Amino acid sequence: IKLLGIFEGQVYDVTNYLDTHPGGEQRLLDVAGRDATADFNKADHSENARNTRQKFLIGTLQGYKPPTGRVSSQIWGMLVLTVLLVIFSVYFFSTRK
Repeated sequence: IKLLGIFEGQVYDVTNYLDTHPGGEQRLLDVAGRDATADFNKADHSENARNTRQKFLIGTLQGYKPPTGRVSSQIWGMLVLTVLLVIFSVYFFSTRK
């Protein structure tokens, strides 16, 4: 199972970062599978943290638009579906021989 997070339309596999995340693994678990842009920015991460994040980049969400306030249920549903598709794809291609 992969732990994926989304930041500004970019998808990150942070599975191997759980044990070493300076804020603890729970912070990553709390934002897994959803847009964590606001949470990441609210934490006031350093430039080093922003650079470290790039090591885990695995893809981009097509059609991503930054949240502009309240997200409609239709958009939320599409985001969840997209994340599930990304999770399935990463799992499928990582287990293929």
